Amino acid sequence: MKPFIIDRIRAATASDTNLQSLKGYIMRGWPSEKNHCNEITYAYWQHRHELAIHDGLILKGSRILIPDTMRPKVLSVLHQQHQGIEKTRLRARQSVYWPGLNNDIERMVQTCVPCQTHQRSQSKLPVRPIQTSQAMEIVGIDLFEYGSQQFLLAVDYFPGFVWADPLPNTRSEAVLDRLDSIFTDFGRPTKLISDNGPQLTSEAMKEFCQERGITHETSAPHHQQANGRAERNIQTTKNMLKKADSGSNKASLRDILTTLRDTPISSEIPSPYTLMFKRKVKAHLPVVQFSTSEREESIVEKKQKHTESYATHHREPPTLNPQSECWFKKSPESIWQEAKVVSTQSDSKYTVQTPDGAQYQRDRRHIRPLPTSASNGLDDGKPPTPSESHEEDPSPTPATSVANTRPVRNRKPPARYKDYVME
Repeated sequence: MKPFIIDRIRAATASDTNLQSLKGYIMRGWPSEKNHCNEITYAYWQHRHELAIHDGLILKGSRILIPDTMRPKVLSVLHQQHQGIEKTRLRARQSVYWPGLNNDIERMVQTCVPCQTHQRSQSKLPVRPIQTSQAMEIVGIDLFEYGSQQFLLAVDYFPGFVWADPLPNTRSEAVLDRLDSIFTDFGRPTKLISDNGPQLTSEAMKEFCQERGITHETSAPHHQQANGRAERNIQTTKNMLKKADSGSNKASLRDILTTLRDTPISSEIPSPYTLMFKRKVKAHLPVVQFSTSEREESIVEKKQKHTESYATHHREPPTLNPQSECWFKKSPESIWQEAKVVSTQSDSKYTVQTPDGAQYQRDRRHIRPLPTSASNGLDDGKPPTPSESHEEDPSPTPATSVANTRPVRNRKPPARYKDYVME
């Protein structure tokens, strides 16, 4: 700390009446009980054996006790480089002290605009499982590009059955034509999940779903996890296409889809082919047909175990109420901005409004509640209230002792002693 600041602390200590009272206790000795002290010194009672006076300064160990008037300046110096809460506390513990210092640092960092706007993104939140128990109940769709060709990928959320087809263009008509072909062959799903692409949120898509009784649900922008099954299969399909193009054994998209559909999901869950058609399907390898009824009964339970295993490592965030102030990100790479929650779209999707009136839909992962002021943690300044009376329980009256008597039985000598006189 710069010398001129220490001089100012020394001068502020000399003019602080509360610290002068504290000096008196340090020099003359502390009372035997806390409630015999002045109220202004209660906060220092637990540290009384660590306090000392040196060169006009009050020290707690090797740390300088900062007067009230100098605390904002010291906090400003501690947070000059905008370090986080823990690092700022570590710096403070090297040289300065006052009651409630930790809470003051926390409040300062949480209300620092540069720190909040440039804070890193939130960690992964608990998975919100999409509950499904049968094929063609929930289908996720998305578009991807490979080798200058656009593709539509669809995946059934229960069996993990994947469709992928090239598109002549990315207009709504081309997408809907391919979806109609899938739904004609396999049946119409109850729910369709997609992102907010223009061809997937068009009026034509709305009419398509309404006519077929399909609920269309869109994910929040920049939150691929909401349609994670489709995103994961796009990555897998593109990687397999790249490997097929670079390897000696060329494989078509149909061969890749057959492999994906024929591969068991895990050691306990069978392949998408088996889950979709209730039997093993002859693909690239020979098969022998067996009944799969026993395995089908436990599919939902095993998927639930996978979901619970993920959820144990991720904490569910608190729900945000409408009109509550918050920070949000326009994109994962952007800084945090102030906004206000307007409405809740689902358990994880919210509509927020910025001060300029613009509204955005975002997932809970990209929204943080505005920190509230932390409590200062200072002693309340009140002495402990002694108990007015201590009523003692009356001593229990000892129970009257009763002599234990054993039953008396008639005793007869053994028959073999009948010729003898027994005394």
